[in-house]
Amino acid sequence: EKTEAKEEKRNEGEDGGEAQGEKQGGEVGAQRILSSLPPSTTQIIHCTAPHKRFKKLLKILTEILKPNPSLRQKPRCMIFFDTIAELKNVSNFLTRQTSPTIPPHSTLHSSMSQTHRTSVITNFRALKLQLLLCTDVVGRGIDIKNLNYVVLYDFPNLENWLHRSGRVGRKNIGGECSGGVVYGFFDRKLRRIAGEVVKMLEEGGQWVDPNLRELVGKGEKKEKKEKKE
Repeated sequence: EKTEAKEEKRNEGEDGGEAQGEKQGGEVGAQRILSSLPPSTTQIIHCTAPHKRFKKLLKILTEILKPNPSLRQKPRCMIFFDTIAELKNVSNFLTRQTSPTIPPHSTLHSSMSQTHRTSVITNFRALKLQLLLCTDVVGRGIDIKNLNYVVLYDFPNLENWLHRSGRVGRKNIGGECSGGVVYGFFDRKLRRIAGEVVKMLEEGGQWVDPNLRELVGKGEKKEKKEKKE
């Protein structure tokens, strides 16, 4: 429990919303993300209310992980969370699903033993697992070849957006980038970094959710109001 609380506290400090988003939401952060992502990576960021995320997640997983005889190997997906508690909630929900298109999953977070974590990563790399739910314990420094999809269940600050998105589009054995898709659920409480997110998507030639564009204007108005007060 102490380990779990420690990780949640660390994640809240790194990914926990407006204050940190504002701190790291500058132009340099956006440019780093833009220049670091493989050009073959597709970003699909939806402005999503927290209570609607799980339903949207099920729809995405049903679509991207459904059996496809034309594929040489089954697609794989990593879902990122800010806290272990939220990860466990979603894991429990997924376990209760009866849809044949959603495969069994595993979890990866800091309260697990190092041996257990290593075993999970090994199985995911070896294509024995299609679906992995994780915190930022796997966000940096772990290379997964030919990963197809990443879902940002909790949308992070710009810095961790870079690291989480960087899981897809890694070079394969032949040295080519496999491409990949990053789905993100953008919470309205992160409106202070909405402008930088929209800017990065536009400069990368990506689709921009109209609700996210609308949020940019609201965020700017709120910031001006707060300065006057």
